[in-house]
Amino acid sequence: MKVARLLREKGAAVTYNDPYIPVLQLSKDTLESVELTDENLASADCVVIATAHDRYDIKRIVASARLVFDCRGVTRGIDADNIVRLGE
Repeated sequence: MKVARLLREKGAAVTYNDPYIPVLQLSKDTLESVELTDENLASADCVVIATAHDRYDIKRIVASARLVFDCRGVTRGIDADNIVRLGE
């Protein structure tokens, strides 16, 4: 996942969740998918939505996260101050 690798190269602490990819190899580092809990969402500085899986409850993610960066347009139709959409 290029986004995760680039963020880590810039010094960000990165975790991820993907129901289809349980382990992610980033250069020398291996990441394991974390549980998508309200607590994990709230503790993140920014939640990046990089894929449009229909298994995600997008409204719950937006409600729990401090900031959401939507790269896929899945938050269209949700009116919230904590959403930044790619291209807007």
